[in-house]
Amino acid sequence: MSVAHDLNALEEQKRKDAARKFIVDAAQRLYELRRRSVFLEAGDPAAWDEADRLARELIREGATLDLGLLVACAKEVLYFTTRRAQGAPFDANTVLYLLTGLDTLGMEIERLRCDKDLR
Repeated sequence: MSVAHDLNALEEQKRKDAARKFIVDAAQRLYELRRRSVFLEAGDPAAWDEADRLARELIREGATLDLGLLVACAKEVLYFTTRRAQGAPFDANTVLYLLTGLDTLGMEIERLRCDKDLR
């Protein structure tokens, strides 16, 4: 094996290790947010801000770890939290879309937890 190949393998292992830790942390944070669904449904600004923060952090960190589908799911959540923050009407559809986005994000996190390559 060449030195370059060894370095690439080492870098990939470091990425996988960081991604595993990130996925575990993301799952816990999403779980805690979903436990507060009643506050999201009620339009509580703090709960919506928390969803917005989670989405932004997952987008930022997920992009550095090359987790494209996770980033896309987090962008969907961010879209609805941003619309709400910009004054879009608060209605049942908005809540449904946000909760569905969070569920989709959760499914992607779970898929990544089971994916040995973390891609």
